[in-house]
Amino acid sequence: MIVSRELRIGNLVLVPELWENQFFNVLELYSEECSVSPTVKAESRIASYRILQPITMTSPLLENFGFTMEKHSHLSLTHYFILRQGAQCLYLNAQLQPISSPSVPVFVVNYRIEYFHQLQNVFFAITGQELSIFASLR
Repeated sequence: MIVSRELRIGNLVLVPELWENQFFNVLELYSEECSVSPTVKAESRIASYRILQPITMTSPLLENFGFTMEKHSHLSLTHYFILRQGAQCLYLNAQLQPISSPSVPVFVVNYRIEYFHQLQNVFFAITGQELSIFASLR
């Protein structure tokens, strides 16, 4: 279950009751439910917040969404993830915490990103732009 206040329009979620192993875009937010659409179809459905499930972040998933893992020689940071989207870059340390850069690994937010919608929200807060997996997929 995802708490409704964590969601924004454009977030990706899972809705297993509608379709297993398919990402859904949040299209509209209402008081107790939202409108969602699978990324492979143009039709939308109404789903209760209680049936939405977050997409758990993993290294393979990050790489599928366009992140690359790189190495840095800084003593406190050996591996990090980077996503380049247009002119914007987002860096995550190996524990999936957003950092300012590999050379100065100061936390942008001091918590671990567990779910993809959290990553989308942090990217928007930092850059003012939407994190689009379609732009990031190779």
